[in-house]
Amino acid sequence: MRIASNSHTAATTSFFLPGTDARQQESEYGRLRLCARRATGTKPSDRRIRMLACRHAGRDCTFEVGQADPVDGVEVIAILDLGRHLPYCVFTKAQSDAPTLLIGKPVYVVSDFE
Repeated sequence: MRIASNSHTAATTSFFLPGTDARQQESEYGRLRLCARRATGTKPSDRRIRMLACRHAGRDCTFEVGQADPVDGVEVIAILDLGRHLPYCVFTKAQSDAPTLLIGKPVYVVSDFE
């Protein structure tokens, strides 16, 4: 199986939000969680996801925070989990006020930040 990806192995797996000052990380993450809740009607889990490998739009893809989204080529800024049977929300720089993509479950792999 080949998974389409624009990602390279990252040197760090510590939580970060691309393009956000280190002092603003927590407040920005909270804002993204609120945006996801407003858009979907569901409160996201506290889980901090770094990477998601899945089947999307008929092909195998990897979405990774800080890397280009393999569908549109826009940098992924966060991936949120809406719950056990609900989709994952992928936020990109293209639209940071609502999820750019909703990825249904099940998925191949999910990796969390440390």
